[in-house]
Amino acid sequence: MIVGSWNVRGLNDPSKIKEIKHFLAEKKMTVCALLETRVRSSNMLKVQRKLGGFWSWCCNYSSSPRGRMWVGWQAAEVCLRVVKQSEQVMVSEVTSLDATVEFIFVSVYGLHTINDRKSLWIELLEVIANCDKPCIIIGDFNAIYQVDDRVNGAMVSEAETQDMEDFIQRGNVIEAPSMGFYYSWSNKGLGTSRIASRIDRAFVNAQWMTQFPEVKVNYLPNGVSDHSPLIFDLVNSREDGSRPFRFNNILCEHKDFEETVTTAWREGQERYKMKLVWNKLKKVKVALKALHTRHYSQAHLKVEELRRRLAAIQALPQIQHDERVQIDEKECCEQLRYWSRIDDSIIRQKSRITGCRKVILIPSSSSLQ
Repeated sequence: MIVGSWNVRGLNDPSKIKEIKHFLAEKKMTVCALLETRVRSSNMLKVQRKLGGFWSWCCNYSSSPRGRMWVGWQAAEVCLRVVKQSEQVMVSEVTSLDATVEFIFVSVYGLHTINDRKSLWIELLEVIANCDKPCIIIGDFNAIYQVDDRVNGAMVSEAETQDMEDFIQRGNVIEAPSMGFYYSWSNKGLGTSRIASRIDRAFVNAQWMTQFPEVKVNYLPNGVSDHSPLIFDLVNSREDGSRPFRFNNILCEHKDFEETVTTAWREGQERYKMKLVWNKLKKVKVALKALHTRHYSQAHLKVEELRRRLAAIQALPQIQHDERVQIDEKECCEQLRYWSRIDDSIIRQKSRITGCRKVILIPSSSSLQ
């Protein structure tokens, strides 16, 4: 399921309509928010038909006559229901037809002044406070929250960043992991006159981080707009193309388990509390994955190897009188029982139903200070 947001900066030019249609088809988009369309309501259906008959659309003309936001979806793939809309925000519930994926999709198009955006942050905090599902807030915020978010142009002031910082802290959200370009907007100027900034972003809540930890937002080239499209894949995203890490309970029995978790937990650093916890958990995951790889990886192969070794020892003629061979037999039997128990534990855990409740083991509070 490919989902995204793009400030297209006008959708009246036939050539731009063609490029947007090509983008939606090429990227195999399932859900997409098109921002700042500038299409009059009287021309809305005409333009939407040109984008393809498979798309369903909901727009916020009742709140903004200039057609600031269009949310589109492929009805053959997902169900989408808009539950709230205003001049700067559209909130939608998205569910795949097989009901395996469900999340809240919040499209944002922030107004151009700090004062006009005050209501935006209030709306977003209300959405987060009332949301018990995975939620992503994505779009053009027209705001930045750190000095590095702008190249050239006026210096970044504290007044520009304060509201977004407050929203992140009060809403307990973090910026979604991203890839691709860093700056999402450019004035397309020449030389030192070119100004670039990161004003298009995506924020996610704790439920999103739990359910979609590997999802990254891809910042693509601007194309026919001066803003980057932001897209992500909810179904096929896997970090570095690898399988997701699954905690095996047998790790708890290793002598280095507690020290490994405690050391990794202490490494995470971040100024925002929610992101701090997220970074610490990622550090713990990496450390436990390394511990599993070093000591328990491919346990079934170890069992097979020990079976062959035990059979070879027991086939030796001198086993009836050579004490050294008898000791080797005893040690091999003990190792076989040990690794067989580990292999059984891993198999039992893998055989459980995927949808069962997962238990997260966290070190005691005293060890994490």
